[in-house]
Amino acid sequence: MVHKMMLVRVAVLAIVAAAAAAETTINTVPEIAKGGETAFFDSKVFTGLLLGDWGGTNKSPYTEPGQVACAASLGEVAANLDADIALLLGDNFYDSGVHGDEHDARFEETFENVYTADSLQDIPFYVVAGNHDWLGNVSAQIGYSTLSARWIFPYYFYTRSFSWPGETRNVTMDIVFIDTILLSGNSDLLEDKFGELQGPADPVMAETQWAFIEAALNSSQADYLFTAGHYPVWSGCQHGPTLSLVRKLKPMLEQYKATGHLAGHDHCLQYIDEGKGPVYPQSGAGDNCCYHNKHEKSCPKGSIKFNMWNDGSGSPIEGGYATFTATEAEVKFQFYAANGTVLFESPPVLPREL
Repeated sequence: MVHKMMLVRVAVLAIVAAAAAAETTINTVPEIAKGGETAFFDSKVFTGLLLGDWGGTNKSPYTEPGQVACAASLGEVAANLDADIALLLGDNFYDSGVHGDEHDARFEETFENVYTADSLQDIPFYVVAGNHDWLGNVSAQIGYSTLSARWIFPYYFYTRSFSWPGETRNVTMDIVFIDTILLSGNSDLLEDKFGELQGPADPVMAETQWAFIEAALNSSQADYLFTAGHYPVWSGCQHGPTLSLVRKLKPMLEQYKATGHLAGHDHCLQYIDEGKGPVYPQSGAGDNCCYHNKHEKSCPKGSIKFNMWNDGSGSPIEGGYATFTATEAEVKFQFYAANGTVLFESPPVLPREL
């Protein structure tokens, strides 16, 4: 018993030390991660593309059929919606990230040469890293921001603010882009790739990021406020809920009246709303679909409002993605199959009441 108590005390002291270190290191987060000026758009409807788990393959031709199909219809959808931004929700380069520097050929082979529609050329793609990316050189993906006008990845975690005209006033949206692998650990390092995550490899960096996230959520006065990261909070698919995010991110989202958390990771499409404020759109089928619905009952009862997964009868679609459309009055999410078929549109989500 004494031995166990000593282990508990050591663990507690380690957490306290990490938290204390985070307080002193959050000021070392580069200014470029902290948002800067708000990006202003001139339409009364602000639209975004949500694409996760899209990263092709590390063998020639460095793409997958599902990715190519999604890219083709994504260009059409972006043109129809007059899309303003795109979010790349991680697992940007299968199977093990980028292994060179920012000049690596994978950026051309898997991104630039695939998302070629005119409607995708002049919009910013905001990027976060996924578990597969962390098997390679994530700093190369950050560095590629200096070479591509549309690839935006300033730091492992960062914030960006957007504004557009409404009927009566300017409308605002803040997105806190987070690195969920630094927060929770890498599923690809587990013996069971679908097992429970073991926690961050660097607790100090994790606590620094948690402090950054909470500060960003706390300070936001935006009409709509999201976090965006690779791992989901809730998922009924094969990876299931990310327990560390359920324990720590979900309470923050609720406390600060966030609109929701945008995620990928599970190769499925889902829209989850447990009725506590934040919603949980999940878009993880940009390369292929679909994982099994192993964790359907791990989510709060009745919270899964839409799903596209393998229920044992096979994969219903080749791939897919999501979009959002936001106005002064509401934001809605739409989910698409790789061929461009609309699969689901969410109920309207209202602006925050602060």
